Amino acid sequence: MRKFLVPLLVASSLALVGCSRQQPELVGAQSDGIAADTVLITHISFIPRVINIQAGQSVTWQWDDGANPHNVSLTDLGISSGNKTNGSWTYKFSSPGVYNYRCTLHNNMLGQVIVH
Repeated sequence: MRKFLVPLLVASSLALVGCSRQQPELVGAQSDGIAADTVLITHISFIPRVINIQAGQSVTWQWDDGANPHNVSLTDLGISSGNKTNGSWTYKFSSPGVYNYRCTLHNNMLGQVIVH
């Protein structure tokens, strides 16, 4: 029984460590006063990358990446925030669906709004 207990404890510990590394971005954003319907633009990324809202709600993108310009381009809708280095931009999603967005200046910056 002991020979199975040690590997089980090690595996459990590693699983807990792995889980704790996935949440700091969201927890930190929430504890820093960022609203649940806000996407932070920082470190050349969107945090969180995927956001869930209800139809009729808005999402606000908040720029916080120093002098690095970014934009929010909802290409399927044909709208964009324009290039910015600070401030915020808000868009109201009226219809349910999955809306992909990106920063056209940085190909790896992708995000998604899921509207229920």
